[in-house]
Amino acid sequence: SALLVGEPGSGKNAIVEAFVAESFSQKLKGNLYHQRIFKLYLDTLLAGAGNQGELEKRLDNIIEEISHSGQVIIYISDFENILGSSSFHIDLSGVLIPYLKNKTIRIIASATNGSYKKFIEPVSILFDVFEVIKLQDIDPDTVIRMLLDKASFIEKEMKVDISYKAIKACLDLASKYLVDRVMPGAGVILLQDTANEGRLANKKEVTEVDVLKRVEEKTKVKIGPPGKEERDLLLNLEKRMHESLIDQEEAVSSIAEGMRRIRTGLHVFVRPISFLFLGPTGVGKTQTAKSLARLYFNNEKN
Repeated sequence: SALLVGEPGSGKNAIVEAFVAESFSQKLKGNLYHQRIFKLYLDTLLAGAGNQGELEKRLDNIIEEISHSGQVIIYISDFENILGSSSFHIDLSGVLIPYLKNKTIRIIASATNGSYKKFIEPVSILFDVFEVIKLQDIDPDTVIRMLLDKASFIEKEMKVDISYKAIKACLDLASKYLVDRVMPGAGVILLQDTANEGRLANKKEVTEVDVLKRVEEKTKVKIGPPGKEERDLLLNLEKRMHESLIDQEEAVSSIAEGMRRIRTGLHVFVRPISFLFLGPTGVGKTQTAKSLARLYFNNEKN
């Protein structure tokens, strides 16, 4: 059995799908030849169960049936849910592990790095039954080839053309701004979203500008080149902030310089875009943050 470990977007599901295709098309030999791979939906398994004993019985019945077939591999994504994560609060590993130790069943499981550290590493017996495969970061040259390959499928599906600059923008922007996933998944999702927006708008071609707009919509952060209104605001940011702030000349000047640096592309993205306001209660830390949010991000709540 194998355990794939990687962040969302790193390709865990894609690897399983590729394995399924290779096995089903009889390209793999031995005990991987023409296998049937079933995905276990834990939420469905849990539905209507009264207690842990009933759940274990259900899982036991499933495994019994699978073990008799001899040609079935189970795929369990988010494997931490089997181990009692906060999503389900129930540990079913006691049912699975004996079957895995006896090699009665085979499992492909997946987990994020954080879940692996918290729920899987402490259970040392799992390392006796699983081959752990950690997915590494993919270099940009490989990611761009993957996005180009994916773009041809998206173009056919959405009936739009996608420019090379749009694909390059997905590579550059997804890794910086869509931080809930890693590459290449983040880039693929951004490419799909942008192409779908273009299809709905009856556009024939998706360009770099469309990708910029989509990222701005998702993040509520200005990404593209500043327009006239934004340029005027950036040039006069100190004056505008002082309309609602008294004193704090040095702090306001530092913030305005930082915002101009970010928007002119001089910012180094290895560090986060952050400000840390220090000072005793009442000097204007919250008011400074609200002033910047209102002026630059349209609303104090932003």
